Amino acid sequence: MFGKSSKNTSDLKVETEKKKLSKWKKGSFGCLGIILLFFVVGIMASGGESKTAYSIGFTPKQFQEQFNILSKETNLPIVMPDLKIDEGEVQNVTGHRFSDHLFLSCTINKKNGNIRYATLLYNEPDRSAMMSDSMEKRIAYNNDSQILNAVRVQFIYTISPELKDSDGMNAFNLFHELGGTSSREDLKKIDREVKRGDKIYYLYYSKSANAMAFGVRNEKDKSFEKH
Repeated sequence: MFGKSSKNTSDLKVETEKKKLSKWKKGSFGCLGIILLFFVVGIMASGGESKTAYSIGFTPKQFQEQFNILSKETNLPIVMPDLKIDEGEVQNVTGHRFSDHLFLSCTINKKNGNIRYATLLYNEPDRSAMMSDSMEKRIAYNNDSQILNAVRVQFIYTISPELKDSDGMNAFNLFHELGGTSSREDLKKIDREVKRGDKIYYLYYSKSANAMAFGVRNEKDKSFEKH
């Protein structure tokens, strides 16, 4: 799970990154919890930087600014704050919590500060809540669903502006092609990739985060590891 290095070296890297990230419990990532901590630790301690620092074409600051520009254009009431970068032994990470069900995790090249791959970690809201007698549960479901759908569309259009359209169908079709519109029961079986331009979008179930992982990487970056 944590790369191809020897067991002792790998264990040492993991323990080092855990110590570095222990402050998340009191800092900006405190809401991620211990499960998502293991997902991010795996990213920071594994893999390696290739001679070519592949990226999706953004620094964290550029990604944040473009996301917020689109939010303003589409009247989406979600603003991404400045992204704090945490230093890893192999590569750096940053992230943001959109809601209790939705988190952004970005891996950053140490060489040039560009995002290597970006991943949205999410749990689909329980659709049975739609039929609940509890108005509170129905409202919570609608709110969670709206945030999740809006951020996924915004995520795609930020990274691939050439896909932007007026009705969101390009984003829907991409997500549908990945299998993201499958039933809740089938989502954990999904592990797919689709190409758009020079980028590969992926969707799979992350056991370390106990969540679906929807993200993007450069098509030439063959060293991508799933956690």
